[in-house]
Order: sequence, then C-alpha cells, then structure tokens
Amino acid sequence: MRVEQGGKENDNMARGFLAGLVMQALRRLSPLDLQRELELLHTLFIPEAISMYYYLTITPITSWVLWELTCKDWRLSLEVCRDKKTAKYNTSVKEALLKVAIDIAPPWLLSSWILRHLRYYDAGLEKLNVDKYKWKLADMVADSVNYSAYIALLEGSARSLVEEITSTGYEYAGVTVYYIYWDIIHPIYSGVIKASSQDEALTCINPLLEKTAEKEKKAYGEVVRRVLSATPERKTIFTDVFKKKTLENTRCFVEKASKCILTSISKLRMREDN
Repeated sequence: MRVEQGGKENDNMARGFLAGLVMQALRRLSPLDLQRELELLHTLFIPEAISMYYYLTITPITSWVLWELTCKDWRLSLEVCRDKKTAKYNTSVKEALLKVAIDIAPPWLLSSWILRHLRYYDAGLEKLNVDKYKWKLADMVADSVNYSAYIALLEGSARSLVEEITSTGYEYAGVTVYYIYWDIIHPIYSGVIKASSQDEALTCINPLLEKTAEKEKKAYGEVVRRVLSATPERKTIFTDVFKKKTLENTRCFVEKASKCILTSISKLRMREDN
C-alpha cells in the first residue's frame, strides 16, 4: 500500500502502522460513514470463532505431547506408536498457525516467524498487502483484536505445557514442549507484543495480552494434568469446563481490547483536530 507523501502522512505512520492507517481513514470517512463503521465493528467480534481457531491449533499440539508421552516416555506398545509421528505433528501445528494467520491476522501483527514460513510455503503472501483495509476502520480494529486474542490463548497454553511437563522429568515430552514454546509459539506472541508496543493505536492491549495468557495458562493446566494422567484410550481431553473458561477468557479480552483501542483512536483523532 502506497503511503501518501507529506508531513501529516509521515507523522501518522511514525505513530505506528495501524495508527497511520486509522488516521488516513478518519480523514476520508464522513461522519455518517464513520458511524456505520463503528456500528459494523461490534458484529465482527466473534469469540466463538476465535476459540475455534484456537482449538484448530491447540489440538495437534496436545496430541503431539500425548504421543511423545505415550510412545517415548511411557514406552507403551500401542498401535499408535508404530509410526513415527513427530514430523507429522510438527507440520500440523505449523500449518494450523499459518492457516489462522492467513484467515484473520492483520499484516501489522504478522511476526517474523509467520512471515518466514509464509514465504517458505509460498502461501498467503497477499496478507502483506494492506489495501483491503483502505478506510475500513471496523476491519482494522476487529482483525487486530481477534488475532491478538488467539495468540494470547496459545501463549498461555504453551507456558502451561512447559511448566507442567518439564516439572515431571519426562525427557522426550519435555524436549517437545520446549521446542513448541520457544521455537514456535513464543516468537509469534513476542512479535505481536513488539508490534503493538510500537503502535499508538495498540499499545493499550499489551497488559491485556499478558493477563489473558496467564488466565489461559491456568485453564489449560487442567488439560495438561489430564494428559499426564490419561490412559491412551481416553479421548475427552478438552472438558466442557475448560472450553467454558477459554471462551470466557476470549470474551473478556475482546471486550476490553476493543474498548481500549477505540479509546486510543479517539485520542489520536483529538490530537489531529488540535
């Protein structure tokens, strides 16, 4: 997307990528159009959809860890252990992360990890083009909030895996969860934190990201403990209680993050008017 030349345009982009896009949109939207965008915004927050994307990713992660425990640490002679599945699970996790990024991530929150793997798989490179957001204030805010919520849930779950699994002393599962957290999930989370901290429209969500991650860490701890105690035949790893807590964490983040971003946008607009 081409950025217009001039003092005001350059100053806007210096405030942050999203902040710059927001200010450009506010200059071009009529009062009526702006009101329509704000009304549309509330229809674009769907916590249930965010939770769906979360389960799309956390399911192969959980299955991978359970397989490492069952087949390597516990050394159970089961049919599922006949095939080497580490590479398969690794690919499934990365594919899920990339699918979600392609579906809902705004380009200003794409971490270097996501960008590197999109280029590697030659997939979703159109995500680098921000023209689809041109003057669409509701989409800018909604995608920022929805993707941030998804990443915060994953960060909390991965933290729980590291804490719970490594404390048990299991060798193979321990190595796996360290890899999942430090090589995959945390770099993506850190990328969102870095991007939001450098953007005046998004800085306010950083404490919410961390708080949500910690809440989900606690909720997912129940899942990890079930994994550690589960017989291989048990299938009900994600209980209704856990799903309810995750949905509550998602709704809480979406509500608070959307309000704080809109407040930040109002402040930017007031500064512009002055």
